[in-house]
Amino acid sequence: MSQPSLARPGAALRRAAVQTLSASLLGVTASTSIQVNNTSVSALQVIPAVTTIALGTKSQLQAIATFADGSTQDVSSQVQWSSND
Repeated sequence: MSQPSLARPGAALRRAAVQTLSASLLGVTASTSIQVNNTSVSALQVIPAVTTIALGTKSQLQAIATFADGSTQDVSSQVQWSSND
């Protein structure tokens, strides 16, 4: 299995300023806060970096984004995975 294609640094993944979101229905309103900022992805790591598996089997990989502010986040479900087979 080859290394999957990875998002490039500075890609559209964004992270964490606090905004208030509200929803209203028939005069009833509910609100929540969401934190958003403009920190861009500076690196992306795939874990494990190297793996060997038997033909026809599967392997679990994890993608970890490092943001410009130094924070990290598991983005495994957000990246586009591919192989060269």
